Amino acid sequence: MDSGTIPAADFGYFLGSTLNETPWANNTFESEFEGSFITYTRMGDPLLTPDTPGMSGRIMGTYDPPGEGLGTWEAVHMGVFEGEPLWFAANWMADTPIDSPPTQSVFYNDAGALGEAGYERAILGGVSAPGYNNEVSFLSIGHFLKTAPEEVVAPFMWRTKLETYNVFDSSATAIEDDGAFTGVTAGLMQTTTMEGAIALI
Repeated sequence: MDSGTIPAADFGYFLGSTLNETPWANNTFESEFEGSFITYTRMGDPLLTPDTPGMSGRIMGTYDPPGEGLGTWEAVHMGVFEGEPLWFAANWMADTPIDSPPTQSVFYNDAGALGEAGYERAILGGVSAPGYNNEVSFLSIGHFLKTAPEEVVAPFMWRTKLETYNVFDSSATAIEDDGAFTGVTAGLMQTTTMEGAIALI
């Protein structure tokens, strides 16, 4: 299978925002929508791939007003995905098989000990070849699932393994050549931001 073919197992993440929202009224809402996305074969981002800037379109939905707790909403997105083929993709949390339950990788300060707060999982990828002493831009989007008690709040610390992954042949190599890397990422996770570092070999 060549890299121009999209495999059936190609899935990913997107991160977007609404623009020019209409007022939420009568249990409906509507707005323009734009964002970035990454799968195991392609990525689109306004800064990293300006010729194919990701996602654009409109989002429309309905909502139930809050009662004693939080309200609920649902929506559909109609628009365009534009992305470039990846040179390499990587599993963020590579020590856990993609179809297996993840291990804990996010922690909090539990009276001086590491308490398990949950796990994060993501896809990392880039559209150019990484190399020694070669600066390469990449995009990573994923999710965090908190498993700690509700009263446990950020900041959290994460430490997670990274490893190249080729979805076309399920190997730990880059998509466009036989190169490969492994490494770790670690840092601090605040309520709405993450700040850390990545080391690869």
